[in-house]
Amino acid sequence: MAEFSGKYSDEIGMLAKDLHKRLKAADIDGFFGILKALIASIPYNIFVENREGYYSTIIYLALTLAGIDTGAEVQTNQGRLDTVIETEAHIYIMEFKIGKASEAIRQIKNKKYYERYLTSGKDIKIIGIGLDVKQRNIGDYITETVEKTK
Repeated sequence: MAEFSGKYSDEIGMLAKDLHKRLKAADIDGFFGILKALIASIPYNIFVENREGYYSTIIYLALTLAGIDTGAEVQTNQGRLDTVIETEAHIYIMEFKIGKASEAIRQIKNKKYYERYLTSGKDIKIIGIGLDVKQRNIGDYITETVEKTK
């Protein structure tokens, strides 16, 4: 990762630790602050226009290389969700959409991507991520907590 990003391995280690810390604490704003800065460091001339998969891949690679338990294109009985992150206490279900985060949240809810995790005993957060192609970055995001079954 250090070779790819042009950053020193100490910086990469700190970035990985910070991502872990933010997820463990459910600090979604801090987590996305780091991801947005990472995406902003990618040169514009290698940017892939209008592709959700571009962002999903970048985030998947960053999280995986940081040692975070991450799944991509996770299949459910209703379709495939873009990204799942699992920590000791949380499950984060993420869906990316070119445009507004509300569209991504709507898809997660309509397809009930969270259902397969309801018996995990963990807090489940669904996160819709809107991608801004003009800014070439994450535009907005919405986080909601799924009520546990009783």
